[in-house]
Amino acid sequence: MSRGDRPLRIVSIGGGPAGLLAAALVRRRFPQHEVTVLERNAPDATFGFGVVFSARTLAGLRDVDPAVHAAIDAASSSWRDIEVRHRGETLRCGGHGMSAIARTRLLAILQQHAADAGAELRFETEATPELLAGADVVLGADGVNSGVRTARAEVFEPRVEQGRAKYIWFAATTPFDALTFAFAEDEHGWWGVHAYPFDGERSTFIVETDEGTWRRAGLDQAGELPLGASDLRSLAYCERLFADVLGGGRLLENNSRWLTFGTLRTGRWHEGNTVLLGDAAHTAHFSVGSGTKMAMEDAIALVDVLGEADDVPTALAAYERVRRPQVEHIQRAADPSMRWWERFRHVAADEVPERFAFHFLTRSPIVTRDRVRARDARFVRRVEREFAGRLDVAEPDAPLAAPFELPVSGAAAGGATGGLLEGGSGVAAGSLPASGAAGAARAAVPPTPAGGGAAAGSHAAGVAGGHVTLRSRVIAAPRLSPCGGQDLALLAGAAAAGAGVVLAVPVAEPDGGAESAAHWHTIAAAVRRQGALLALAAPPDAALVCEADVLALPRVALGELSAARVAVEAGEWPAQRPLLLPVVAGPADEQVAGVGEVAALAAERSLITAVLAPRADDDGRALQALLCDALRAGAPGVPIALVDPLGTDEAATAVLAGRADLCLGRPRFDTPRWEPVAGRRIAEPPTRAAAAPPPAAAALPTASLPTIAAGS
Repeated sequence: MSRGDRPLRIVSIGGGPAGLLAAALVRRRFPQHEVTVLERNAPDATFGFGVVFSARTLAGLRDVDPAVHAAIDAASSSWRDIEVRHRGETLRCGGHGMSAIARTRLLAILQQHAADAGAELRFETEATPELLAGADVVLGADGVNSGVRTARAEVFEPRVEQGRAKYIWFAATTPFDALTFAFAEDEHGWWGVHAYPFDGERSTFIVETDEGTWRRAGLDQAGELPLGASDLRSLAYCERLFADVLGGGRLLENNSRWLTFGTLRTGRWHEGNTVLLGDAAHTAHFSVGSGTKMAMEDAIALVDVLGEADDVPTALAAYERVRRPQVEHIQRAADPSMRWWERFRHVAADEVPERFAFHFLTRSPIVTRDRVRARDARFVRRVEREFAGRLDVAEPDAPLAAPFELPVSGAAAGGATGGLLEGGSGVAAGSLPASGAAGAARAAVPPTPAGGGAAAGSHAAGVAGGHVTLRSRVIAAPRLSPCGGQDLALLAGAAAAGAGVVLAVPVAEPDGGAESAAHWHTIAAAVRRQGALLALAAPPDAALVCEADVLALPRVALGELSAARVAVEAGEWPAQRPLLLPVVAGPADEQVAGVGEVAALAAERSLITAVLAPRADDDGRALQALLCDALRAGAPGVPIALVDPLGTDEAATAVLAGRADLCLGRPRFDTPRWEPVAGRRIAEPPTRAAAAPPPAAAALPTASLPTIAAGS
C-alpha cells in the first residue's frame, strides 16, 4: 500500500452517509483507487427527516472536502441556542453552534459528490460474494441492522443496551429557530419533545415518554406496522398535546412508529480487510449523539489512515485505535442522557423552571456549570439568581454557601454549644465527668474571637420545626494525621472556613474511653462554636460518648443496603439524630430496589444519603448522578450528599440542578475560598474587620475516608 501509492479496490456495503463520504474522499485524495458503493435501496429511499451537525463536525468536513462542506452548509439551517419550554416558561441557552439538513438533501449531495469524484454507485444492488471478490477493503457501512456485522457476529461481538423510554419521529411544518425541548403533562403523564429546524419550512419533531405514560394513553395499540407505514393515531394525539408548541403547524409522518433506543457497542470494528463504520459499529442516543454525524466522522478518520499506513490491516487497526475513544466519549455522554429521558417525568414535576432547565442541560456529568457558563453566562446568571433569591443568600457564592434545612426528627433545641441536643449529644447531662480529663477538655476549648467564626447566635442556627439549619451545603473532611495531634486545628479550621458539617474519620477509631471522649468532646465543642456540626465515623456508642452530632456509617453497595443492616450498624444511636449513610451507586436497572430501602429507612430515622460513584470515571459519575435523581424521586425529602465532586464547579452544578443538597468530597475544591474547608491549609478564624466571603463549597478528601470513599 505504501502510503496510498498502491491501487486498491474498495467496496462499501451501504450507500448511507458513511459509505458515500468515504467513497468521495478516497477518490479525491487517492484517484488511483477504485471505489464501488453497493446500496440495496433506491437513491431517494430513506426514512427520517433532519440530520444534525455540530459546528466542529462541519469544520472538520471543510478541512477535508471544502466542496462537500459548502454544499451541505448552503442547504442547512443553523442555530446557536437551546430552548427549554417548561410550565409556561421559555429559557434559552446560547453558544452551541449547530446545523441541520434534510436527510434526503444530504444523501443527494453526497451521492453527487461521490459520483463526480469517480466512485461507482450501484443502487438496488445486494452485496453478493461475486461483487466482493477481489476487494482489498470492504466497508461495512450498512446501518444499525448491518448484515456485515451480523454475518460475523462472533468476530465483531456486538452488544446492545436497550433503553426503556418510548419515542416517535415526526416532522413539523413549524420552522423552529433553535434546538427546542418542550415538556407537557396530561392526564396520562409527562411527554417531552426534541425539535430542530432542517430547512426553512420544516423541523424534526421527536416525542418521547416513559412506557407507563405511553400505555396509559393507549398508544400501545397500533401493533406491528408494515415497513413504511406510520402510526396515525399517535400522530393525531401528539399534534393535540403539543398544539401550543406547534403554533398552528402540523405534524408530518414518514415510517413514524413508537420505538425504544438501543445503544450498540461492538468488541471489534475490523477483521482482515473488513471494517465497520457508522451505525454498523456503534450508536449513541439521539439526544446527544447524531448517528449521521458520527458516521461521517468515521469516514474522515478512515480515509486519513488509509493514506498513512503501509498496508490495509495496519490502516484498519489505526482507524479503530484513533476513532474508538472519540466514539466512546460520545456514548458516555449519551448514556446518562438516555437514562434521563427514561425518568424525566420525576424531574419535570419541578415547579422551578430555571432549576429544571439547568438540570436538563447538565444531565451528563461532563457538562457542568462552568461549561454552560462559557457558552452563555446570562443563562447561568439567571439560574443562580433564582437560586439565591429563593434561599435569600448572597448570589456570588450562592450554590454552596446557601443554608440547608437538615431534617432532625424529634430533636430538641441545643444548649450553649449550639449542638443538636444538650451538650451536642444524646448523652444525658452529667454523664461525662465534670472534672478530670473531660472537664479539662471542656475548659480548654478556645473561645471564638469577638465577631469571628460563627458570630454569636449564628452557630448551626439551632433546631426549629424539626430541622437544623446548616449554614452551608458543604460537608468537610480534612485528612487527619495518625497521631491525632492536629485533629482540633484541622476540624475546627474547616468549620471556621464555612463548612456546614465537619466529618471526622479518625485514623485510630475512638474507643469511648475517658481520654478519647475528652479529646473528641473538645473537638465537637470547637466545631460547634464555629457554627458547624460534627459527624464522626466511629462505633455508635463511642460516637455518643464523644459528643458527635451525626454518626457516619460504613459505606454500602446499593444492592446490599437493607434496613436490618443499618439497624445493626447504627446500634443505640438515637433514631432522631442524623445518620450519614454512604451508598455506592450501582447499575441503573438495579437502583429502584435500593431507593426503596432508603425511603423505608428515612421513615424511621433521620438520614443523610451520601452517594458515591462506583468508579472514578465518566461512567461511574453518570451512575452517581442517576442515583441522586432516583433518590430525589423515590425518597423525597431525604437529604442527598454528592460524594467526591471533582471540584467546586461540579459541586455547585449538583446543588444548582437540585441533584444534591450537600457536597462531600476530596480536597479538590479549586477556589481559594474553599481550600481551607478542604483541609489544604488551616484557616484562621475570620475577624470582623476582615470577614471571610460567604461559605461556598467544602471538600471531603476521599483518601481520608476508608469506609466512605469511592475506590478505597
